[in-house]
Amino acid sequence: MNANPVLPENPPYQPLQYTGIYSGANPLGLQASIDPNTGIISGIAPDAGRYVVSVCVQSLDKNTGVMKTRHRKDFIVSVAPCDFAGAQLKPSYLTCDGFNFTFENLNTSPLNQTFRWEFGDGNFSTDASPTHTYAAAGTYNLKLVVNPGGSCSDSTVSKLNVYPGFYPSFTDNAPMCKTVPVTFNDATGANYGAVNFWKWDFGIAGTTTDVSTVKNPQFVYATPGNYDVTLIVGSDKGCLDTIVKTIQITDKAPLAVSTDTLICSIDTLQLRAVSSVMGNITWSPNYMISDVNSFTPLVSPDVTTTYTAYFADTYGCTATVPVKVSVVNAVTLLTMGDTTICRTDSVRLNTISDALYYNWTPSLMLNDPKLQSPVAAPLAVSTTYRVFASIGKCSATDEVVVHTVPYPLANAGSDSTICFGNSIQLQASGGSIYQWSPGRYLSSSNIENPVVQKPRSTIKYIVEVRDILGCPKPVLDSIIVSVVKIEAEAGPTDTSIVLGQPLQLNATGSDFYQWTPGTWLNNPNILNPLAQPLDNITYAVRVSNKEGCFDVDSINVKVFKIDPDLLVPTGFSPNADGSNDIFRPIAIGMKSLDVFKVYNRWGQLLYSSTKIGDGWDGRFKGNEQAPGTYVWQAEGTNYLGKKIKRKGTVILIR
Repeated sequence: MNANPVLPENPPYQPLQYTGIYSGANPLGLQASIDPNTGIISGIAPDAGRYVVSVCVQSLDKNTGVMKTRHRKDFIVSVAPCDFAGAQLKPSYLTCDGFNFTFENLNTSPLNQTFRWEFGDGNFSTDASPTHTYAAAGTYNLKLVVNPGGSCSDSTVSKLNVYPGFYPSFTDNAPMCKTVPVTFNDATGANYGAVNFWKWDFGIAGTTTDVSTVKNPQFVYATPGNYDVTLIVGSDKGCLDTIVKTIQITDKAPLAVSTDTLICSIDTLQLRAVSSVMGNITWSPNYMISDVNSFTPLVSPDVTTTYTAYFADTYGCTATVPVKVSVVNAVTLLTMGDTTICRTDSVRLNTISDALYYNWTPSLMLNDPKLQSPVAAPLAVSTTYRVFASIGKCSATDEVVVHTVPYPLANAGSDSTICFGNSIQLQASGGSIYQWSPGRYLSSSNIENPVVQKPRSTIKYIVEVRDILGCPKPVLDSIIVSVVKIEAEAGPTDTSIVLGQPLQLNATGSDFYQWTPGTWLNNPNILNPLAQPLDNITYAVRVSNKEGCFDVDSINVKVFKIDPDLLVPTGFSPNADGSNDIFRPIAIGMKSLDVFKVYNRWGQLLYSSTKIGDGWDGRFKGNEQAPGTYVWQAEGTNYLGKKIKRKGTVILIR
């Protein structure tokens, strides 16, 4: 886009610093030195890389020894790595996973340019790192030649054993319990040769005694938990591999038994015991039980009895689990008392009972009629719920009546608007008990018709309505009382004009305006009438809205019977006493103030403004100025469009 050359920055330039152990005295490191008389660099070169050397040559007068001139020059010394081509292999190689094998030269010199691999089966390759597939298992003589036929040629040989098909594996006699010997069985397969090496680690942390070198060892775990068992297994062909398997040691044999239960004294109950492994079971005591060696015996005790199941599996693990069969002659049943709820609400039918089975009617409007304490949501005025509770052949019945009453119809009334300073009475309905919030400005917060007494801002009231019919929950409604505050503004408090000058009044505050008196006004019923007073007068404006809220403000108009002018006082005293504290021009009959500036005796500008009514407080940058004489300049445009210029001096008195 732009072929113009970029000019470099002008000197002087910032120096660059050496890094690490290098410096101007040792640019090639600590093992190389420079002879200051001959300039010869000698020693041991640093690591491979590029190094900056700066040479400073001084020319001396041979008679006086005084230096005649000095010359500097920088140059770069490149240090290259010293390397040799070569072929390097391991003494031998082994593959037990397949017939494919990838070869690589262990010598990584960049001088190794060409290669010849001889795989020992009549095949060869010229790749740097070839992959070869052997047709059969066996031992092969491998040869590598680097740079064959070149001046830097090298070669080496090695052996490669190809015996794929080695599959490490082992099994264990699960489930396994603590303190019971666990037998581990090697299940490793080998397509070539025989498995002849085992090294077991049974996974006990913090010890070295949990090992074995036999094929099928046994080990006893003292505590339950998960253990990582490691087996390193090898064959006479040199194959070696590792397998890790997590086993679980339990505290006892797996056994699940019926939970504690309840029967009637005239009933018969079937107990159930289940295990995931084979084994034998024995129940005790042998009391009112059909078969103590059955996993599902029948029992019919006439008194409360705890039966204990003792289980032993085929691996020597045991487990003991009790089950309590409580016997009753009758069903205990007690429902909650009759209750009243708000219509569309729900209630839980709380029931105290020792029954095993329940059936509630009517089931309509129940979440589940089979529960001991279901949830009911009746819509009818009154509903009777009956429950049938049973333990086998023993049973009992009871009932509970749920009455419903409607929610109260809360009504806080319509939103209202009042004028600032006025009060309003609220009127709620729909219930018997009322509670208003917040209580601010209220004559009372717990009656239906409190008075909001002269609120200062718009406020939202919430009434909580309750009744005495039985619905225990309140209903809420709200009302917003909007407070309108009219703030009339007639304009500047004091305004000066000259005789014959029209004055544009401009009021603000609301929607409707009424100026009094109407003397010399073109329209007293608008916000901005035009006044042409012939003498001093005070105008008052009443500002109101459609709700009748109003406010009054006034403006004093002083009529000077002189020509328009900028009147500037000759002195002021800024001592904060409320009299003559500000130095300002008095604009009589002026439409605008274009310039008002104050200077000190050296001509420094201290104050400047173009706003009528603003003035200087005797400070400059926050600092009080000394008493004395100051120069001012004022310019303005009168109501007829004529420019008026004034200048003079003022005395600052402190």
